[in-house]
Amino acid sequence: MKSSKKFMVRILTAALALSIVGGTAISAAAVDTVDNTDYEIVDTADMGEDIDVPDSGEVQTPNAIKGLISNLISNRRLPKILSDEIKAELSQKFKEVSKDTVNVAKNVLSMVVGYKQNADKFTVEEDGIYFEEGDFKFKLHASIIDGFTAEVVGYTGSGEGYFEIPNNANGITVTAIGNMTENMDEETLAAAQTVIIPDTVRSIDVKSMSAFSNVEDFNVYYGNPYFMSMNGVVFDITGRTLVLFPSTRTEYDLPGYTAAIGDYAFYGSQIQTINIAEPQSELEILSSVGEYAFADCVGLEEMNIEYAKTVGKGAFAGCENLKTVYVSSDLTEIGEGAFEGVSEDFVIEGYSADCYAAEYAQENGINYHSPLEVDIDFEFEGDFFGSVALGSKFVIKGNAGGGEGDYLYAFLYKKPGEEKWTVKQGYKENDSVEFTPAYAGNYEFCVKVKDASGEIAKMFSDIQVEEAFVNESSISADTIKKGETVTVTGVPEEGMENCTYAFYYKKTTDKKWTQKQGFDTNNTVEIKPAKAADYQICVKIKDENGSIAKKYFDLKVNQAE
Repeated sequence: MKSSKKFMVRILTAALALSIVGGTAISAAAVDTVDNTDYEIVDTADMGEDIDVPDSGEVQTPNAIKGLISNLISNRRLPKILSDEIKAELSQKFKEVSKDTVNVAKNVLSMVVGYKQNADKFTVEEDGIYFEEGDFKFKLHASIIDGFTAEVVGYTGSGEGYFEIPNNANGITVTAIGNMTENMDEETLAAAQTVIIPDTVRSIDVKSMSAFSNVEDFNVYYGNPYFMSMNGVVFDITGRTLVLFPSTRTEYDLPGYTAAIGDYAFYGSQIQTINIAEPQSELEILSSVGEYAFADCVGLEEMNIEYAKTVGKGAFAGCENLKTVYVSSDLTEIGEGAFEGVSEDFVIEGYSADCYAAEYAQENGINYHSPLEVDIDFEFEGDFFGSVALGSKFVIKGNAGGGEGDYLYAFLYKKPGEEKWTVKQGYKENDSVEFTPAYAGNYEFCVKVKDASGEIAKMFSDIQVEEAFVNESSISADTIKKGETVTVTGVPEEGMENCTYAFYYKKTTDKKWTQKQGFDTNNTVEIKPAKAADYQICVKIKDENGSIAKKYFDLKVNQAE
């Protein structure tokens, strides 16, 4: 007994001597504050050699704590299974200087004492230390900060509608819910309608809890710093992650602020419909779906995760009636087997044919569908600086995607100042056309695409056409009498050389122009209209690069007196 007393006092003295904050030692007076109760830790014969503990006045380092623990272990005063947890936490804790060095040593010693005092209640198995209280089975965990804590890992009682998990067992705080349902009988699992989670729990084996096949509500005691329950559904304390959903509910309105659905959250539940509100801000976007979050939800036929960026492994595995999942172009990750075992006619509905979800579907043999869409591209011979020169050619190209494939393209344009569209090409397989603008001004273009189902998509764009140079042509008069002639002179802007000239006229009521002269070096013509009417005259000037500038004149021809 004296040897045991000596051992205890020396350990406590060492614990209080350990301080690494600011390089100072704990004073000897501090020893008086420690409860030096004479615990019978082990038999004298089992103690081995006394532990060599430094004097209390010496400054100690984290290694001294590690040495102390190591000696406790080597002298069989701490179970090996328990020691592994403590050593791992020590290794992490002492990466940085800690203020809790003394408390760490005291906690370790307290655990040794507590374990020895209750040794008859613990069972050492291959994978850990266990104990039972009432109908519950617990696994013992050790922490240099928290001391002993317990994890619920089993239940042998009979079925009852109100199932409450204890917050304390054998004087040890219950901080975790493990795989407690693995060996529970089906009757007990089916009987529970309400499951109560204590305020001490920090972690939950969600998959295990989903085995309560008829549960209507999961309720978390108020004050739990890690979880909370809202209308029987468990969320993390922020309310941003849905953690655990009751198995019997078939419809649910997901709160708008839910950002994530956790791993196994709806696993095996009877859910059929999840209503997700249109997000009003970034905070209201459901951005991730966890691993196996909806696995084995056989009542689920469609799911809208159109804002999610990640979908976890096996997220919808075993949803044998799932036919449609709606995703967006922002989706960047889909885990392995996310859609394994879904309906044979399952399809991923996206918003774009060119995105990660489409590539994933193709690689995994999954049907992918997105709305028919088309883009317009313009291809110019030279650089494009916001406009093209009058008379220069460019290509209008349609790029279709989504829909049912087998695309047909149609091209239309609207001249400057006109309201009606002119068809450049009707529906054909050809996806591009050449276009040469005849007038300066803003042209509007439309590309239509039709897929195999007959669905049509459109895209609009416009191009500004500018004259390459100023056409300064002139006309001798704007009003003449029938039988008189008018002289029209083509004049390019100052400095232009090697130009050719073309002249046209028509009555304003006609659609076709009459050519007076094709492009020629002659820059002057006389026009003698045959009838009294209102006419339009056009002068085209082409420079040596082929660019064209036009100018129009109005001419009124009156009847001769």
